[in-house]
Amino acid sequence: MWSDIPGVCLWCWDIPTDQLTWSDELCELYGVDAAPPDSDAFLAMIHPSDRERVEADTIGFVASGETFDHEFRIVRSDGQVRWVIDRGRIHRDRAGRPLRIVGVNIDVTQLKAESEAQRSAERRSAFSAKIGGLVSWEIDMATGGITSESGLAELFGLPLDGAMPKNMSGFLDRIHPDDLPRVLAAFEAAKFPGGEYKVEYRVKRGDGWSWTRAQAQAAMVEGSLHLIGFNVDIEHERLKNAHVELIAQELAHRVKNTLSVLKIR
Repeated sequence: MWSDIPGVCLWCWDIPTDQLTWSDELCELYGVDAAPPDSDAFLAMIHPSDRERVEADTIGFVASGETFDHEFRIVRSDGQVRWVIDRGRIHRDRAGRPLRIVGVNIDVTQLKAESEAQRSAERRSAFSAKIGGLVSWEIDMATGGITSESGLAELFGLPLDGAMPKNMSGFLDRIHPDDLPRVLAAFEAAKFPGGEYKVEYRVKRGDGWSWTRAQAQAAMVEGSLHLIGFNVDIEHERLKNAHVELIAQELAHRVKNTLSVLKIR
């Protein structure tokens, strides 16, 4: 019966004996050769951030439920994290005591990724619209994974016809060595919900370096800390400020010379 429903991974939990039976498809999904020996071993396969919730859900289902439907992350034996939807029905004896649960797991990792990518794009778009004239990005602080607008590659001097870096390390490599420690320190200082990240640094552009300003705020997204922000090219602003400073220095020097001449007279 286990192989008659394509795309659906079936399982059964005999509650009195605490014995689990899994289909081959479910074992493949979890990256194991056989079902875990008991419910505690199964809970150990749940992502640490979801484990307490899943355990509480299960206790509630067994105590008074008839059917259930929830979702959570699993951590495969190879370390890969997958999202699953877990649905099932609880069978009881005439006295209402739970006998077994028959359920299904459906792998929704790709759907989750697509949905999160869309939400990320919407968040970054809203952020850019609010600030105006900026290139937005979002970083998963736990994995270093980054999603961004294509303009970020251009700002960092990356080829426009190449693949966008999927990890922040692909951008960190483009930062001036003298500025990199300051950038990394700013990242570390923002690693808490509501943390603010603001730093100016030079990035490799062609044969030289160009100044950019980055600003962001940390927020919890799907149980993970994300840094949502923007970069803006400030090379022109830097050159303008340097020019103004040079004029101010020249003016101060002329005033000093003028005062010296008047003092002599």
